[in-house]
Amino acid sequence: MYLYISIFSLLLAGLFGLLIGLTRTPAVALLNSPKLFYHFLVGHVTFSITVWLMGFTLAYWRYKRGRGERVAPPAIPLGALFLSLSCLLPYGEPYLNNYIPVIYHPTFYAGLFLFFLGFLLEAFGGLNLRKLFSEDNLLPISFLFGVLTVLTVLPSFLVATDEGGRKLYFERFFWLPGHIQQFLYTSLMLLVWHELLKRNSGVSIKKQPAFNKQPLYAPYGFTAVCRSLC
Repeated sequence: MYLYISIFSLLLAGLFGLLIGLTRTPAVALLNSPKLFYHFLVGHVTFSITVWLMGFTLAYWRYKRGRGERVAPPAIPLGALFLSLSCLLPYGEPYLNNYIPVIYHPTFYAGLFLFFLGFLLEAFGGLNLRKLFSEDNLLPISFLFGVLTVLTVLPSFLVATDEGGRKLYFERFFWLPGHIQQFLYTSLMLLVWHELLKRNSGVSIKKQPAFNKQPLYAPYGFTAVCRSLC
């Protein structure tokens, strides 16, 4: 189910990209409201980065846990539906801030809340703190980053200020979750690389090479993710 959601979100991101082009095409009278261009742009970024990559993360987690055929909790598809409706309709003020662009409207907020709630439930369901410092800890670390991506929204909400305008507020609000989200995506990238390597060559990477050992408190998964981001 999650794989279908992620693929559909990627197709929807392409549709938003097409709509962006049509709003600037003189022969096509699509741009009834100037806001539509920015609504479509928010939709393109939201579905091509956040919904697509987080949806694929959920699909991979389900695959690794042997639960690929289970139905996704309704919060995930409902959240994606509300996000798509908010981006398609010319209601609310769009803000093109970094990390997660926002449409200032209850429908967009409801969609983002539901999607993140469903993601958090799945991340908590797979989190195993005892395996974080094991040799094969990259998958548990991805669950940890998934939990932190959503939970750091709370401290961001408490400390973010609207000084300088609403766009800067959303910039500050998503700064911490957005950065942790990059660690989540990097851990997923490494997991997929390892999966492909194992399937094609039979090699399974668990331990670090002997010439590049790290201290006990920095197991392979943490160092691998950090090095990929540097």
